[in-house]
Amino acid sequence: MKIIDTDIAIDHFHGNRFAREFFESALDSGETLAISVVTLTELLAGMRSNEEDPTEKLLALFFVLDIDQPIGRKAAAYLRKYNRTHKIELGDALIAATASFFNAELVTRNIKHYPMSDIKVVVPYERGRN
Repeated sequence: MKIIDTDIAIDHFHGNRFAREFFESALDSGETLAISVVTLTELLAGMRSNEEDPTEKLLALFFVLDIDQPIGRKAAAYLRKYNRTHKIELGDALIAATASFFNAELVTRNIKHYPMSDIKVVVPYERGRN
């Protein structure tokens, strides 16, 4: 399973060809693509009124992973360990904890948000490429 970070989903939504190629390749190979409920929230909160249908189509690509107590506890441990040195935010800690809990790869371009050594972070393409 691959957990998709919000930045990658937004790139796909905005038509980034490298994001599109990544999604096509992953889906063609039968990979399970998932998002944290945090990413779901960020995508829905950031959409414009005319983007509801395209946003829902994007969300349909993913299995949505809920947050429960073990994930919340792991996120709290990440915040205690990394907040002072890396300034990670609650949402990123929850996404990372979800990846850890499910032993899934976290697909993101924002590697500085994820200094955790117990998760595998995958950068599918470089920033700024369209």
